[in-house]
Amino acid sequence: MAPDGVAPRGVEFVGRDAELQTIAATLAALRGGRAGFLQVVGEPGIGKTRLLTAVREMALAEGVQTLSGRAAEFEQMPFQVLLDALQEFGDTARLDDLVAPSAADVLRAAIPYLYRLGGGPSESEHDIDRFRLFQSLRELLLAMAERPLVLLLDDVHWADPGSIDFLDFLGRRPMPQPLLVVVAHRDRQAPPPLRYSLARNVDQGTVTRIELGPLTKAESARLIGGRAGSRRVADLYEESAGNPLYLLALERLQRGANGPVGVEAHGDRSSRLESLILGETTGLSADELAVASTAAVLGDPFSAEMLAAVVDGLAPADVERAVDGLTRRDLVRPSSYGAVFAFRHPLVRRAIYDRTAPAWRVGVHRRALDLLTAQGASASERAGHIARCVTTWSPEHVAVLCQAGHESMSTSPLTAAHWFQVALRLLPRTAELAAKRFEIGFLLARALGLGGRFAASRDLLHELLHATSARDAVNRGAAVVLCAHAEQRLGRYPEAIALLRAEVARDEQDTEARIGLCLELGLTALLANDYPAAREDISWAHAAARASGDVLGEATALAFSAFGEIWAGHTDVARTAADAASVLVDGLPDSALVGEREALCMLGWAEMLLERFDDAERHLARGRAIVRRSGQSHSLPHVLLGQCLVLMFTGRIYAALEASQEAEDAALLVGSEHLLGTVLAIRSPIQVWVSSRGEAGAALANVRRATTLFTGSAVNSWWARTALMLRGHAELTNGDPRACVDLVMRAGGTDLTLLGAPLLAQYTEILVGALVKLGDLDEASRRAEQAVAFATRLGLPGQRAHAVRARAVVQAIRGDHAGALAGFDAADALFAAAGKPVEQARTAVYSARSLAALDRLDEGVAALDRSIAQASAGGVIWVYEDLVRVRELLTGTGPAPQRRAAAASLLAALTGREREVAVLAADGRSNRQIASRLRLSERTVEAHLANVYRKLGVASRVTLAGLLARESSGEPRIA
Repeated sequence: MAPDGVAPRGVEFVGRDAELQTIAATLAALRGGRAGFLQVVGEPGIGKTRLLTAVREMALAEGVQTLSGRAAEFEQMPFQVLLDALQEFGDTARLDDLVAPSAADVLRAAIPYLYRLGGGPSESEHDIDRFRLFQSLRELLLAMAERPLVLLLDDVHWADPGSIDFLDFLGRRPMPQPLLVVVAHRDRQAPPPLRYSLARNVDQGTVTRIELGPLTKAESARLIGGRAGSRRVADLYEESAGNPLYLLALERLQRGANGPVGVEAHGDRSSRLESLILGETTGLSADELAVASTAAVLGDPFSAEMLAAVVDGLAPADVERAVDGLTRRDLVRPSSYGAVFAFRHPLVRRAIYDRTAPAWRVGVHRRALDLLTAQGASASERAGHIARCVTTWSPEHVAVLCQAGHESMSTSPLTAAHWFQVALRLLPRTAELAAKRFEIGFLLARALGLGGRFAASRDLLHELLHATSARDAVNRGAAVVLCAHAEQRLGRYPEAIALLRAEVARDEQDTEARIGLCLELGLTALLANDYPAAREDISWAHAAARASGDVLGEATALAFSAFGEIWAGHTDVARTAADAASVLVDGLPDSALVGEREALCMLGWAEMLLERFDDAERHLARGRAIVRRSGQSHSLPHVLLGQCLVLMFTGRIYAALEASQEAEDAALLVGSEHLLGTVLAIRSPIQVWVSSRGEAGAALANVRRATTLFTGSAVNSWWARTALMLRGHAELTNGDPRACVDLVMRAGGTDLTLLGAPLLAQYTEILVGALVKLGDLDEASRRAEQAVAFATRLGLPGQRAHAVRARAVVQAIRGDHAGALAGFDAADALFAAAGKPVEQARTAVYSARSLAALDRLDEGVAALDRSIAQASAGGVIWVYEDLVRVRELLTGTGPAPQRRAAAASLLAALTGREREVAVLAADGRSNRQIASRLRLSERTVEAHLANVYRKLGVASRVTLAGLLARESSGEPRIA
């Protein structure tokens, strides 16, 4: 939206804050009697016409008269763009009265079309001095500007030479009347005289240049109604290069590909875009059109030599001239080296490609395929032409398609899936080719799985595995593993386990295949909350992989074992396995860790549960980088969830929230409801921490939705039980302890062991908190003592801290403040040792009360002030407000001097440049304005602002502005 209340009426507008502020200032000057001249430049689709529409709406809203004209490529009558605008003047009969008779005569003589707008017939048709003519035109415009007038001229790159010369004349002379001239044009297609004259006038200060660049990623997200951090927005942004028209067209095309699309409020933008692009081709010569069409079939990038070898009936020199013509029209652009060319945007190529005759297209594809084959081009370069021109089976074409699939598998699995699908379509359904069909079908299913299309992958694999030839297939074991993996990702754990057990029972597998089956069985059992049932299979896979030299298989088995053993409460065994797995994966190159085996992810989860947060963060970050590079979106949700938990446990709350949002996008991309449910559940406590007390409704709504997403066999999985547990936590924070108790017991069973050992004490503390609120202190005490005993055996400092703190809370309520304080002190030290600063800060809420009860109020206040600063720096609003509330209850006063000092010192954590960026952002400046003011790039500003948000624990400009206002007034920080 436009800043400072200058949003135009009747037009949807996103971004362009700096430009609209410039226009608003110019309009304000216009109302004050000062003239202006604005030049608006940018490439097609960037928003020039929309900006002019905004100027018109803003001017009309302020009672300023406007005239609008648009140049047209094929209407080159003299001064056509000006005449187009004058037709909007209304009472055109008054035109003669606005200027002196001599000036009216000049205008009629030089511009006969003006005669039709008013006045009598011209009496003189003799040659007119251009200076007199331009003076007369200027006099007419100034006379029309008796009251402020805005003259909007669009597409001036197509204006006739006379109009361009007059605009130069007008721009060079300061105007005494309140006339604002706004000229919009494409820079690349503008004739040199227009570019030169306006550039000179900009340098001289009589013209203000507004250059429209791409939207930012955040602005693009707002335009299409998406989230700035989502993968969908990132992909669309990259493909559109931030061009609003292309972005909207691509988004509509994507929605159309994903399902039915309703009536769009703003019309069919994709059709509009195609019409606009094709409109640019209407003036092409026959040679230029033939070359453009052929280039569209060849694809980007292309060379003049290749075009000459493929196009029909044109000599190389003719092709080169046609390419030069297309370049002048900015339909194609040369590379930095000039040897090859590409269309201005892929959508330009698509529009031209779609308008070519289908039969002609096929012929060009065939000639291009022959040429590329003769040149020894890669399979990926030839595959597209095969897909579009080959309809009959041949071993050579299928081999090329499969090779293209292999070339794309690690970087773009869905592209690989397309090539395998084309190969399968060409392959005849004969007995002789059954084995080949199984092989290509398996590759297609694997590519679909790597691309996150699990339902399609599973369905295809079931079809392949039930075929008569499947029993003897060479890669049958791998196909079973792949099918089970798809079932598991869809939350169908019993189905996956049954499939794997049946295959393990067969005698035909070799060692490698059996290792794969047992590892997948172990992973599925881990996720299904049944590690003991797969412990033996994982152990066998570890020994077999080690004996056969399969280092990745050995590392994966160890990672699975580490996760399973810590889940079962065997901390020492889990640590040993994690140590061994870490040594192995750290010694492997990234290329060896690409694939379905999730060694890094499961190792990171195991280390996170073992409270080895640095190791977990390192391995999860590496896993995420590999997944991103290899395009294997199926592994991304679990990796992001692990990162989210590490960030949450270590007190980086806003980073954790961002990771959870990315995990949601990844789960939606995969199409897994139970993964989505897991993401929403794990986000719940994060949303609680960033909310004010009593305002955690969003967290509760999300986690309630999460628990409805676990259906079928997924309802008993660890993920589903964790979701129920976290829903209990959200219910408690929203004031319903009874619901909390019921949900926790449903999730974990009577002894909570169904939730697994590593977080049992932490979950027990939540249950104890609910029991305390219900007044059941005996049960709360019993549960707390059980948690202390269990956490002591577990040997994890963070979990022991939760248990000790839960017991101390009950002791304090019963009046044993000395015993409680010893527990709170122990918990504080244990949380510090575990690296859990948020929980450490929370502990002061309890210990301060006991200190006050023991007449040690000063110590309690000091502990609260330390924790207030700690919570404030981390942005943990819930804990911060709890600490503030307790402090004020104990002291009966407002903010302490120490806390004001802590708030005042917040900016000291920033670098000098970060402080400058923070102040400007809090003042309402956009990233682009800040970049211009500080002479930085927008990307650098975004990076500084991200650091500011992280260090100050805020999430938006609004909260940043409030913080700085409070800091300057000495008030406490609450967000």
